[in-house]
Amino acid sequence: MIITKEIRDATEQEGLDAIGAFCILNDFSARNVQYEEMNSTGPCKSKDFASSISNTVVTADEIPPSLYKLKTTVIINGKVAATGSTECFQHSFGAAVAYASKGENVYSGEFIGSGTVVNCCGLENGIFLETGDTIRLEIERLGSLTNTIV
Repeated sequence: MIITKEIRDATEQEGLDAIGAFCILNDFSARNVQYEEMNSTGPCKSKDFASSISNTVVTADEIPPSLYKLKTTVIINGKVAATGSTECFQHSFGAAVAYASKGENVYSGEFIGSGTVVNCCGLENGIFLETGDTIRLEIERLGSLTNTIV
C-alpha cells in the first residue's frame, strides 16, 4: 500500500482513504532463520533480509470493489508453486494502515506491506529458494514481480 494522505490515530475508513495506490512486494523473509528467531527475543535478522517491489503501481480507485478478491500466484522456475487470494487477510487494509497510525504520523509516500497471502509462503509449502531460482509473484489487476536469486 502506498500512502498518499498524512494520518494519525486514524479510523479504519481513514486508513483506507489514505491508501493512494497498490503494488506488489516480495519481502524475501528468511523463513528458515525466522522460525528459529521467533523463539527468542532477538536480535532478529530474518525480516530485513531483502525486499523487492513491482515497477507497476495501480491507483487505489482502480481496485475496489475487488480489493479482497484478487487472485495471487507464485511461480518458481516457470511452475506454479502456490495460489491464494487477498480475501485471506485477518485485518482489512484500512485497519492495518489505521493501526500503523496509532500514536504516530503516517506520511504521504510511505509504503506499508500487507503481509504474506495465505498459502503463498515457501515455508507453508516446503519450498526454499536456491541460487539461480526465478520467482514470479502475480496479483490479479496489479501485475507481476519477477526476481532471480543470485
